[in-house]
Amino acid sequence: MKKHHIVIALLFLSLICGVALSATNKLEISSEQKLSAQFKAFRDYLDNLPTEQRQAWLEELQYIISDAALSLQETADKSSETMVWIPKSGKKYHSTSTCSNMKNPSCVTLSEAKSRGFTPCKKCSPPK
Repeated sequence: MKKHHIVIALLFLSLICGVALSATNKLEISSEQKLSAQFKAFRDYLDNLPTEQRQAWLEELQYIISDAALSLQETADKSSETMVWIPKSGKKYHSTSTCSNMKNPSCVTLSEAKSRGFTPCKKCSPPK
């Protein structure tokens, strides 16, 4: 989950840099700077914008944050789902990757396995 937060922060900073560089005020952020320094530089940039531009930035940031929060919620929902193992061939899903000598099984959610037509293995008794 922490990697997801880092990716969102990096995407956010990339967006900030792209838009800020095209504006009349300059924003200089380096990937070599600490994240806190990058956010401070952006905050200083925002503080020096005319009111109308600052408001537009704040509205866009609010949209980005709400979109990121929704994405995090979806990730959390998926991580709480029951996971099962499915084989490359065959139609049974399993609770362990080693059941029935599967070769390179895939880990999927129980609901995905069911939607793809898989049924529970009688040997390892996965969740139903």
